[in-house]
Amino acid sequence: MALMVRCSRRRASDESSDLRSVIAGLRDEADAWARVWADTVNAVNRDRRQARVGEISAARGVGERLVDIVAGDDSTEHLRHYLPVLVPTAATRYAPTGGLERF
Repeated sequence: MALMVRCSRRRASDESSDLRSVIAGLRDEADAWARVWADTVNAVNRDRRQARVGEISAARGVGERLVDIVAGDDSTEHLRHYLPVLVPTAATRYAPTGGLERF
């Protein structure tokens, strides 16, 4: 009987250790996905802004392009900067911290 009790206790202890490691693994996986999400949104926003800067620069007339050669291209100054998206955290239940922007 005592052997059965010890085995049951050991089994319960092993199961709770397994559960803790599964929870920790899931939390690590959620953190990794949150980082990927934030990095992806920031990359898309950066690419969208750069594409729009290219459109503004291409739409300039010959006179403006000559001025740009001498004084430097100021196309980036015509667009607002975007705030980088922060990585969501477990404390906020991985709520989005920003999103895709249009320029």
